[in-house]
Amino acid sequence: MRADTVDLRRIFGKDVRYTVPLFQRPYVWNRDDNWSALWEDIRRAVERAERAARTGDTVAPHFLGAVVF
Repeated sequence: MRADTVDLRRIFGKDVRYTVPLFQRPYVWNRDDNWSALWEDIRRAVERAERAARTGDTVAPHFLGAVVF
């Protein structure tokens, strides 16, 4: 196992597709309790990065938390 810092574009890039093997335990996240908060957090981080790119400002790195693949 490796613990690395990874850019969100690498995790959520268009050329990436994640699948859960059939032998894994059932997936328990749901839209209201988990996904909505995650995507809102990612959306805000992307908007800050886009705004900084337009204005030439720098933006602090975003800590998404631990993501295990």
